[in-house]
Amino acid sequence: RKILKKEWLPSCADIFLENKQEWKCYIPVKKNDATELIERFFECANILMSMQLRTLVIRSLKHFISLILKFKDGNDYGDEYQDLALINLPILTIQAKPQLGTEKITLTPTFGDIQKMFENCFSRIVAINYELPKIEAIMFPEFADQKRFLYPVLETDETVQALHDEMLEAFVTNFIGPEKYLQLYEDYYYLLNGTAKRELEDFFGLDPFPYLKDFSRRIYKYEEVRDEIILLRNNIPLNLFNLDCKELNESLYYLVTLLRNRIVDHFVKENHDHNRKICDTFDEMSQKVSGSPDTVAELVALQNYVVECRDVTMYNLREQIRKTAENVIFLMEHAHLSRDDIILNCRVFVWPKDMEAVIDLALQRISMKRDLAEQSLRTKRVQFDAKLKKHEKMLIAFKKRDPPMLTIEEMEDAVMVVENLVAKLEEDKAEAEQINEEEQLLDMDPSPFMNLYKMLTMIEPYDKLWHTVLDYHVNYDLWYYGPFAELDADEITEYVDSVWRTLYKLAKTFSDNPGARRIAEMVRAKVEKFRQFLPVLQTVCNKGLQQRHWNKISETVGVQIVITEDSTLNEMIEIGLPKFTAQLEEISAAATKEYALEKNLAKMKEEWVDIRFEMVPYRETGVYILSAVDDIQVMMDDHILKAQTMRGSPYVKAFEAEMQAWEEKLISMQDILDQWLMCQATWMYLEPIFSSEDIMRQMPTEARNFKIVDRVWKAIQSNTMKDTHVLAATDFRDMLRLLKENNRLLDEIQKGLNDYLEKKRLFFPRFFFLSNDELLEILSETKDPLRVQPHLKKCFEGIHLLEFTPEEE
Repeated sequence: RKILKKEWLPSCADIFLENKQEWKCYIPVKKNDATELIERFFECANILMSMQLRTLVIRSLKHFISLILKFKDGNDYGDEYQDLALINLPILTIQAKPQLGTEKITLTPTFGDIQKMFENCFSRIVAINYELPKIEAIMFPEFADQKRFLYPVLETDETVQALHDEMLEAFVTNFIGPEKYLQLYEDYYYLLNGTAKRELEDFFGLDPFPYLKDFSRRIYKYEEVRDEIILLRNNIPLNLFNLDCKELNESLYYLVTLLRNRIVDHFVKENHDHNRKICDTFDEMSQKVSGSPDTVAELVALQNYVVECRDVTMYNLREQIRKTAENVIFLMEHAHLSRDDIILNCRVFVWPKDMEAVIDLALQRISMKRDLAEQSLRTKRVQFDAKLKKHEKMLIAFKKRDPPMLTIEEMEDAVMVVENLVAKLEEDKAEAEQINEEEQLLDMDPSPFMNLYKMLTMIEPYDKLWHTVLDYHVNYDLWYYGPFAELDADEITEYVDSVWRTLYKLAKTFSDNPGARRIAEMVRAKVEKFRQFLPVLQTVCNKGLQQRHWNKISETVGVQIVITEDSTLNEMIEIGLPKFTAQLEEISAAATKEYALEKNLAKMKEEWVDIRFEMVPYRETGVYILSAVDDIQVMMDDHILKAQTMRGSPYVKAFEAEMQAWEEKLISMQDILDQWLMCQATWMYLEPIFSSEDIMRQMPTEARNFKIVDRVWKAIQSNTMKDTHVLAATDFRDMLRLLKENNRLLDEIQKGLNDYLEKKRLFFPRFFFLSNDELLEILSETKDPLRVQPHLKKCFEGIHLLEFTPEEE
């Protein structure tokens, strides 16, 4: 187009100018002369130039489509592609690209893109002849601004359209070849869409696990497919197109190689782990077998372990090594093993022979140590028998022990001797058990040591006798001559009875030993004598005894008894308390019951110390009100019942005033709480009502009374917030009287309020349809007529809302 505008059109203009004499006669001389001749002249020239331009465009189009028309025979090569079937050299290359995970193979660029490119070229050739100026527009500047163009060849021209259709027909005939050739890859869709990978993973998951030969067959199959893919063409000449399948072939090769390597890598890793486990087992065996035992038990355990290794473990390991051999044969055929894997394989096959030598050497060493252990055990047994005879003599000598006087020193010495002898016999028992254990381990006949167990049985009653005798005498001095203030009489009574029974049984046991029997009976007689004083001990050790009880005891005995922290049972007996056992038991029983009542009273008071009222804020008034008092009320009812029951007991007289004061306190708290909750409920109902200025103005008397109630109520609540403990909060001065007065005033206020509402209803009967709360909502805001809106449908049937003007009319 540039050549046409810059060269052809100017050259045509030059020709006209050079031959101006030939057409000058057509130019009008005068201004008013006709211009028809000159116009017809230039029109003929323009038509001639348009015809030349048409010839140029048609020739260019034919030349362009000739590139494609030589491929008009298409590329349908029939049933099988042959190299010499299509001899034209392709002018376009299209690439076959796989979409992994699917069965799609796309061509790049697509047929549509290529067709669009050719059509664009065709259109651009035609567009060259558009808007080329006529010759007069070039020759005469005054015509330059006028849109005068040569007659163009349009795309709708019949000849142009025929050439376009001829080009498309030749182009479309070449679509068949690439699509047909790609059908050859349908056999490999199972690789592209992942079917082969899933099938292999399913094969790995089979139970039982497949044999190695099954995996070999799969590897051969994958290698066969891989070899087929290698032979596939990378470039396929198909007349107009050259089909580039290199990327597609490489993808297929990569996928089938992955499948093969999946199998090989699995067995390389499995073989490595398997061999590593075998070698670790051999290493562990070698280390344990080469160990040096310190005891007979360790020696026998090592011998059993070595025998197990030789007879069981080695057999199992050889079976595992056979599996290694199968794996190695498989991998030698299909894999390239690393240097470390080769060394590990060799080590596995060498270990059994090395281990056999280690086991033989260990068995020899163990046999020698076993002989030494048996000899050492025989020597130990002889020495142990001699020691037992020595201890038997010591026991016989101790049995003959019969001191004429039973002093504390004598008893302590006897206990020390018997404990020493018992300790020696226990050591002998432990040593005997160890000897028997070693004999059993070494398969020797066990030694019975009957004399040892006979001595252990024999010394037991003597050990019990002397310990019982010593413990009793030590405790007796504490009980009889020591202060009884901290003694537990029940515990002492139980202990004394136990000692008496023990000595009674021991006296029978020592029927063949007069000395030991005499000691048991002598101490039992002392215990029997002390048992007579236990009732006195029970009385004086009673925690409930107060001075009033001691005064009563003094009156009973006839002697003034002064009790101090150092008072002893001996002193009480010398005073003569054992003569008055019955009276003492009666006084003690009364003291016990009084003490129990005092403890219960103290416990009740203690329980109330930490009990608090729960206070919560009431709306935005700044006032806190009682909340969750149910537990307090239940506890109060329970304690009042307990207090009244205790007041009825005959044993409460000693502290009856305190008991009565506590009962009155509980009842007072209950009355206060009842009045408090009643006042709170009514105040909460009336407080929003009397917050309205309209209500206060319309009910002046009730408003004045409510202010009185409100002031007292807030004072009580404020005091409670300072200390929320129940005991402290209910100690507010005149609290019960104030609450009762409040409730009286509140009753009057409610009565006045009801009378007021009744008057309003009588004045306007429609108010009877409204509740008190709804009516109060209207009356509390008499200046706001909109307050009636929510209640209209109740007062008037068929009326839902009223429409108010901006002036609220």
